[in-house]
Formats: sequence, structure tokens, C-alpha cells
Amino acid sequence: MADKSSDYSLKGPVIYMASVEQLRDEKFFGTAYKAVSSERRTKADKLKFLDDKCRCIAAGLLLNYGLRMRHTDRLNIENSLDKYDRKHEEVIAVDLKEAVRGYDSSYDYKVSVTEKGKPYFTDYPDIHYSVTHSKSSAACVLFDKPVGIDMEGHRADSCSVAKRFFSVHENIWIEEGASQEERDRRFLRLWTLKEAYSKMTGEGIAACLNKIYFKSEGNTLVADFDTAKLNYVDNLSFGIIEYEADGEQISVIYKKY
Repeated sequence: MADKSSDYSLKGPVIYMASVEQLRDEKFFGTAYKAVSSERRTKADKLKFLDDKCRCIAAGLLLNYGLRMRHTDRLNIENSLDKYDRKHEEVIAVDLKEAVRGYDSSYDYKVSVTEKGKPYFTDYPDIHYSVTHSKSSAACVLFDKPVGIDMEGHRADSCSVAKRFFSVHENIWIEEGASQEERDRRFLRLWTLKEAYSKMTGEGIAACLNKIYFKSEGNTLVADFDTAKLNYVDNLSFGIIEYEADGEQISVIYKKY
């Protein structure tokens, strides 16, 4: 098999996501469970509830699927006469049954963790990934630079969390929402960005809630340089992706260089 290391640069992070509903079928869950790596099965076995096991298995399927597609993309680019004009989808919906049918154990890369607990591929340090899940969905993101992803559909304690950990400007922006639905949506946008940033850096959410702040510029959110406790150059070096699907807020933060 061809070398699977990263010898080309993606134009941006690629997000793979799927509903975990299919895995609630006992027969299909058993098939998917057998397909994933022994490490992923061990992780699922430690979980108490079926829904948590389903999300764990779904994340393993998506990661394997994404790595396979990434390798296919690399080969397609190598064989393309028009290598630099290729357009890459940002968010790809995955059918988990297809992910199981095409599962390739050669893409079950060995995973190590940093001192702070951030996972990375032991033998492929130039391939960066992050996984997340919510009540009904799972997602993973792949990129050739550090990246983090988070997905949330609801938080019952959003008001108290915002007042305790968010900046004054972030709280004002939330309260300026025209309806409770809009205020909840704004909170989730901020929360998932902070979670994604914590996964990108590997520092954990507790260390990042009051370290990185955001502000609104039109319909987009950007780092608030005036309040973020970060080096100015570091602030300029990452990009943001926000995406909504079926009531889920998905946020990705990635290093640009």
C-alpha cells in the first residue's frame, strides 16, 4: 500500500459527521463493534450506557472513514492535471453502514497522548484530528495542522456558565439576542468555540474558558484581541469554522500556519 503520510496540504479542515441512530439497532451495533479497533472496543466496553457506546463506536468509524478518504484524496490530487483548483467539501455526511462496509484496519493508527491528555497519531504526527459527539450525532475533523472540534445541541446551565466564565462583551452579545432561542444559539456558538480551542491546544476546557474570548463581526465570530489572554501573533494564526446541522452547533478551530 502507498505511503499514507501527509505529502500534500488540505485547503482546510475536513469534517465528517454522522447520526448515531443506526447504531441503536442491536444487530448493526454488533457488526460495527466487530469492525472497529480493539482499542475502540475497549473504550466502548468501559461505558455504562448504550447511547454512550454508540457514540464511541461512531467516532471510531468516522475516524477510519476520514483517514481512508484523506488517502484517496491524496492519490486523486497526485493523478490530477489540475491539482490546485480542486475544491474540497468542508462538511461530509457519512452513512455509518458505508463506513462499516469499507472499514480498513490498516487505518487504525496507533494513538498516543500528550502530558495534558491530547491524543495524536504516534507514527503520523503530521496528521491532526479531533472527535466530538452530542446526544444524536458524532463528528471528527482531520487537518495537516493542529485542529479541534466541538458539537453541542443544548446546555441547561448556559446562563450561569456565561456569567461565570465569559467576558463582559460576550455576555452583552448573548443578551442582545432578539429571542431566547437566539440567545441560546449565541451561547452555544461561544461555548463550542472555546471547547474546540481547548481541544486544538490540548489544554482542556477548564484552562481555556476564560483564556480565549470572541467577538462578533457581522455574522461571524473572531478572537477578541483586546481581552484574550493570548499572544497577539497566536491569535492571528488560527481559523474558525462554524456549522449548524439538525439543531447541533459545530465549531472547529485550526492552526493556519
